[in-house]
Amino acid sequence: MNAWLFQDSRQKAALGDKCPWSVGWYDADGRKRSKKVGTKSVAEKYRKQVEAKLALELCTGKSRTKWKDFRKQFIDTALVGKALGTVEQYEIALDNFERLVSPVYVDSVTTAMIDSFKAKRSRETQRPRVPKAQSLSGLPAKRPSKPKPDASPPAKISPATVNKDLRHLRAALVKAKKWKMLAESPEFEMLPVPQRDPYFIDDDTFKALYDACDTMTRPDGRHYAAADWWKALLAFAYLTGWRIGEILDLRRDDVDLETGVARVAAEGTKGRREARVELPAIVVEHVRAILDFQPLVFD
Repeated sequence: MNAWLFQDSRQKAALGDKCPWSVGWYDADGRKRSKKVGTKSVAEKYRKQVEAKLALELCTGKSRTKWKDFRKQFIDTALVGKALGTVEQYEIALDNFERLVSPVYVDSVTTAMIDSFKAKRSRETQRPRVPKAQSLSGLPAKRPSKPKPDASPPAKISPATVNKDLRHLRAALVKAKKWKMLAESPEFEMLPVPQRDPYFIDDDTFKALYDACDTMTRPDGRHYAAADWWKALLAFAYLTGWRIGEILDLRRDDVDLETGVARVAAEGTKGRREARVELPAIVVEHVRAILDFQPLVFD
């Protein structure tokens, strides 16, 4: 491990030959360090001391795992079998952590570093999401326009969003401890999140949504109109309370319209529990209208 001598360029321009010498090096955590010493001869002696100390730590210290190696192993092994959406959230959390605090080694992650990340992440503003090239309705999706000069400032990241990153980081570091890459997991303190009462749409709002299904153009090429597909989806979601992912994973073989029962295997649910529901007659009627030979009900 090498250390080096240097002079600050701005001080050199101001002081000339009287500019003090400094010693620079990378510490055991891979972070760049420096110290202003004085004359070149004194700085040279200090440089040798730093190199000797670094060499001793290298010889006596145990093998350390770099953060980038841990991340690859974690994604490739610990997240196998997880839903794609779950893996994506882990990727987002790890990206944000690396962007804001730049960890080098796994065992260099401390509670102080977690708190620093939490503070920096909390001060960030929401980034606008660029929509896909085409919406589900079949109409071209509009890209967000540039903000006007007098537009209101972008909103800050919500505490719930920060806590979501923290939960994924905590799970990753718990796995690092189990793999003996980390002696002790850092402590995580979540941000307080305001508790709000659940909101339910009223009958008039649902009717407006239901009527708007008549404007949809996709899916097309079926024996039924696109509006029938959307009305069946909306009625199923509204009257069963299933998550959208569970509904879209519903297979034709798992629906018995004679008895009015639908089920989704545990692999298709967020809680990894089998979902089973007795369908109201109106939902059975809507589903029967779009049931085809495709493997999924809402193909």
